[in-house]
Amino acid sequence: MSYTPTVWDENTPITPARLNNLETQYELAVADAKVIKSIQTGETSLQSENGYDEVNINAVNVSKSICFIAGKESLNADINDQNVLISLYDSTTLEISRQSTTGIVWIKWYVIEFY
Repeated sequence: MSYTPTVWDENTPITPARLNNLETQYELAVADAKVIKSIQTGETSLQSENGYDEVNINAVNVSKSICFIAGKESLNADINDQNVLISLYDSTTLEISRQSTTGIVWIKWYVIEFY
């Protein structure tokens, strides 16, 4: 392996810095496994009165890729407005939508393409 993992025990508090470090370790470990062709990540938001967004990404093979939401925050959005769906529309377009349109929802997303 080309990285040295950081080890925490159950008494180590969860902090934003710790979560960022875990994310970095995960990306390095997965990339080192040689099964991942690419990892793309980004952030977007669904504003009030908007339940849909399209995000342009670098081209991927849709049949060998997955996408997921890594985190989200909301402002004045009830629980139904926070239910976010993410999908690959085509090789260069990520679709993000939600059930209704009250409040703002910020979304962090990933697209992983496998060999």
